[in-house]
Amino acid sequence: MSTETEDKRELTAADKHNLARVARMTKAEKAAATDWEKDFLKKLGERYAKWKDKVFLSEKQSAALAKIVAALDAPPEDDLPDPNAD
Repeated sequence: MSTETEDKRELTAADKHNLARVARMTKAEKAAATDWEKDFLKKLGERYAKWKDKVFLSEKQSAALAKIVAALDAPPEDDLPDPNAD
């Protein structure tokens, strides 16, 4: 049975790390974000600025934040080693 509202939970250490990472996004990283990511991060940043560690995230919000940070920290595809090189 699904509920309309998800349970919110306190920030985990990973959430805090991810919030700190998105706070340091460069202009190029911000420009490369999708409209949805920009809106999500803007709202999350506003909430965090207002309430700091008292911000609560649902598991879905935490997962979305982690996915954005993983994409930011992924190496560019042209930096990956060639798997066919000997």
